[in-house]
Amino acid sequence: MDKNKILHATIVMLFLLLSFVINKIPDGTFIAGGDFYQLIDINDNLIRNIFTWFNQHGQGQYNPLIVAFPFYVFQYILYNLGFSYANIANAIMFLFFVGSFYSFFFAIKIINSNIPGYLKLLGSAIYSINIFTFTIFTSPWWITHHFIIYIFIPLLIAFFGKLLNGCSLKNTAYFIIIFLISTLGFNNVAFLAALLFFQVLLSVALFATKKIPLNLITAKRLLFVFILQLILSIFFLLPYFASQFEYISRITGGKVLGDISSLFSWTSNDAYSILSFTMVKDKYPLVNLYSDSKIFIAISLAYIIFIIVAILYQKRKKEKYWLHYLTVFLLLLFLLMRGTAPFDKINIILYTLPGFNLFRSPDKLFVFYPFFYLVLLSLLLYYSKLSKKMISAMLIFILIVPIPFYIGGIPAYLSHENEQGYKYTIQIPSEYYTIEKIINKDDKQLSIISLPYSVVNSLNWANYPKWHFVGHDVLHLLYNKYYISANTYDHPTLETNLSFKEYNEGNRVDKYKFLEILQKFSGKYILLHKDIDNHWIDNSKITYDTIKELEANNIIKKLNENEYFALYELDTNYLIPLVFSDKNNLSFKKFSPVKYDVSIYNLKNKTNIEFHQSYNTQWKLYLEFNPGNSVCKPLEYYKNNTTTECEQNTQLFKISDLTHIWQKSISDDTHKMVNEYANSWTIDPEYIIANYPKEYYKKYPDGSIDIELTLYFKPQSYFYMGLIVSGIAFIISIGYLYRDWKKKTPNKSTYSTGKSHGKV
Repeated sequence: MDKNKILHATIVMLFLLLSFVINKIPDGTFIAGGDFYQLIDINDNLIRNIFTWFNQHGQGQYNPLIVAFPFYVFQYILYNLGFSYANIANAIMFLFFVGSFYSFFFAIKIINSNIPGYLKLLGSAIYSINIFTFTIFTSPWWITHHFIIYIFIPLLIAFFGKLLNGCSLKNTAYFIIIFLISTLGFNNVAFLAALLFFQVLLSVALFATKKIPLNLITAKRLLFVFILQLILSIFFLLPYFASQFEYISRITGGKVLGDISSLFSWTSNDAYSILSFTMVKDKYPLVNLYSDSKIFIAISLAYIIFIIVAILYQKRKKEKYWLHYLTVFLLLLFLLMRGTAPFDKINIILYTLPGFNLFRSPDKLFVFYPFFYLVLLSLLLYYSKLSKKMISAMLIFILIVPIPFYIGGIPAYLSHENEQGYKYTIQIPSEYYTIEKIINKDDKQLSIISLPYSVVNSLNWANYPKWHFVGHDVLHLLYNKYYISANTYDHPTLETNLSFKEYNEGNRVDKYKFLEILQKFSGKYILLHKDIDNHWIDNSKITYDTIKELEANNIIKKLNENEYFALYELDTNYLIPLVFSDKNNLSFKKFSPVKYDVSIYNLKNKTNIEFHQSYNTQWKLYLEFNPGNSVCKPLEYYKNNTTTECEQNTQLFKISDLTHIWQKSISDDTHKMVNEYANSWTIDPEYIIANYPKEYYKKYPDGSIDIELTLYFKPQSYFYMGLIVSGIAFIISIGYLYRDWKKKTPNKSTYSTGKSHGKV
């Protein structure tokens, strides 16, 4: 066998050993912590991820998981092949190592084909196994899709430079495929913005160092690549901006994010942390068994020391081969210093520039740091006066630096309890799964109200010390109901009042006021926790007393109780449906999180309809042809609101959904926020009769009409349209590369016999 193949097979085997043996995640656990999407009940939650509206917290908000749907499909496949959640985490770790390694390996080959094999191999190994990679694995983000971009950064930057030199069809096809796969990590548009930002920096550096001529042809190529990336990104950019644009002024104004300089100071790293490849100063590996070791500080600084050594030992007049990368690296280093003196004053100005606050958390820029460092170091070492042995020794030393942490460090750290008793490897108590059977057999579109208010810090994270969990509440992933946490804003972006917190602070039991809050969110179930910190139990006496009074008055009844919680159900007579009219009979049917069918009967005067999902101007009403044709199998009749809820008819996609892009919606001018978070429209029958053909309504002798409406979250149509564009680009690119490969592959029949072709 070829020695090269044996070497690469050995590397892959080492990654397998590192991922599935040395750093095996404890069975029966999932990786927890922070404000991210969990790997829990993937079979039940997979379909949710393909819609642009998702009940993550509170009554729903724009869902960025549509971008990462293939990533969760991969997890779904593994889970159904028998992988546990822990095994899936290890599989992702393995793919992260292998993907990062080969991305850098081929990228450095594109950047400079003369770099010898040993330098490519060692540089790639350092890119895939370094302290920054390790900090990703010891942070809850890594089990999700956020850092997928880390794998693709080398190839994206390498092909970007190649396209600036000449936009060949083959290189463009490769770039399209790599870019589209990398978008799995772009649920936060800041990662895309960071990629474009570094492409601009690299372009300027290439022009400044005369690596690429600054002329009209190059400018056209640069414009082409930027437009190409934006077009490929429209499947997530269009729905994102459509759903979020109304809040941009609130966000940039500091209402949601708070004072940018305070946030900036809080998330800044010291110079040592940055130079030693650690992202956040309070993250592992700085807080660990090596923390007090002065040796660790010395060897970590080798990352930057070796850059300096390599510069000092450069051959004459070789700057043109690496100066552009040095320029970008120094600018990146400056930006990463953030609030560290003496860089703080200029950085605070930079980070408050319009659009630059996208990079308010350090990871958006830091994720590019290892790539630019290692490309620069590889080029410097190749053009240095140092011997091959010396270069190899330096790189092996850098490679060894994080090894002590990897040897059992990941599961050890994740399973370790911090001072507050929280950890990252979590088992949800079986009691929560016991009530899953009670709640999920009920198909009505009503809510679970999780009480009491029990935040652990200003980020409104739930905390369950009995099972060592802290972070945004994961329990909503277990149930098929809308999950209203007392710790979450009624509306995730508008920051309206925390109703249950305010009620408790009123220090007076008022069962009717409490009932109004339950109905405000279309609540049916109450999950009253005992597994929270005792401080919050002691300070929630009013909430607990109110629950007791409601139970005594038969307004609620207890369904289950254990050491973790008590589950209550609201009496049917007090239920408020998800959609209802204030005057008319109404029926509604859910097709998906973004689409509902709503029928209003005997409409004679103006009526208001309420929709108990978070307010967003992109929720639209569309009048439909021939009302009364849709089939409704009654699921529940809410007599207080004369509303019929129909059995759900799950519908992933219909061609007609695309028509909502240009179809005119109705009553937009009356769309407003009610109950401090929900949607309301006023429907005027006279307007419908005057402006629509008879096919749009059914008229009775008394002048009243029946109408049928589609309630739809419009960004979903933008997503479909963008997906078609991106999908066509992806298929064409794959097809072109396959055709190119077939052309280069020799036809066996050509070489079967010389005689058949008239050749000897």
